[in-house]
Amino acid sequence: MLKIAIGLVLSLALLALGIYTSFFFDPARSEHRVGFQKVVVRESQDKPLDIGIWYPTASQLRLRIIGFSPPKMLATDGTVARSKLPLVLISHGAGGMFGAHADTALTLTPRLRWPPLAL
Repeated sequence: MLKIAIGLVLSLALLALGIYTSFFFDPARSEHRVGFQKVVVRESQDKPLDIGIWYPTASQLRLRIIGFSPPKMLATDGTVARSKLPLVLISHGAGGMFGAHADTALTLTPRLRWPPLAL
């Protein structure tokens, strides 16, 4: 029962974050520009690990498709806008892909500050 309640609370928090983003996030504004790079890590005979890196940028945005998610305004392989940024790790779990959390990454990335502030 506790796991269900925690899952429901987290789901509602992500829904609220998505609604907030849809009203207040303007990717054309310079402080909201997000860069993206895909890195593939190959180790021995293991399956390659795809890693999506999202970061603040001042580079030109273009409409991009990341995985199976809807198109996003991103600067693919753009320059990093600031230094000394905090690191946020998002795991999609087994069998998923980083594009499934594109909306969360797009919301968090422009808000990255050092020292970190509470969201």
